[in-house]
Amino acid sequence: MTAEQATQVPLTDRQFEVFLTALDAWYYDVPREATLTAVASALGVTKSTCSDVLHRAESAVARWFADESVDSRERA
Repeated sequence: MTAEQATQVPLTDRQFEVFLTALDAWYYDVPREATLTAVASALGVTKSTCSDVLHRAESAVARWFADESVDSRERA
């Protein structure tokens, strides 16, 4: 993700930090290289806090992606 793209996604600074930490830990690989517990530990937060922030970040990214896809398909 470029800096320009990152500014377009409506994430808080904390959501962005948690999301990037999960990406860097290979949390989204199949099979996963890291657990939610490992991501939380890397951030120094509880697993439930990490889960909540990550879920909100994922939701924002998904909504942003859907909005961008709909806009670009309607323009074509």
